[in-house]
Amino acid sequence: NLRNATTDKQREELAVAKRAHATFYKAERQAYNNIVARAKAKPDDLLSVIIDGADQSCYSLPHFYERSKETDKGVPYVAKLHGSIAHGVATFAFTVPMYANAGAKLTIETIPRFLHTLYGDGTRKRPPRFVLQLDNTTGQNKNNFVLAYLQFLAKTMFHVVEANFLPVG
Repeated sequence: NLRNATTDKQREELAVAKRAHATFYKAERQAYNNIVARAKAKPDDLLSVIIDGADQSCYSLPHFYERSKETDKGVPYVAKLHGSIAHGVATFAFTVPMYANAGAKLTIETIPRFLHTLYGDGTRKRPPRFVLQLDNTTGQNKNNFVLAYLQFLAKTMFHVVEANFLPVG
């Protein structure tokens, strides 16, 4: 941490490391943007999906723009949000009860739900390549369960399945 550096040498080393990290995550972001652009241009060749959850705070449903005594009488349903964007194809939002575990099970549950919605009725052509963008969290995404499920998809639904994990930044 730059604030905890006590010498000029430490500050310089940390500044160099920070610039190197910024260069790295900007290159990763550009690679991600290139995949998104290809998926939008050729949806029959590539499905690009990003999954993320908003687990930092709770959301009460229904949400009213203006509150009143009447709207405050009800008991709100408190939930976490979990969303997916299939670039150029569709956007999905899932509400998850607060008591539900937001680990690997949630990621694995989300994937077949949007795949079924996109390709379950057979009207849309399923592309051979599936690229999934996930947060770099071991508890939810970067673990043996999610990777095993993606391997299953590579053997059953797609020719190529690629998982990318966003770096901090």
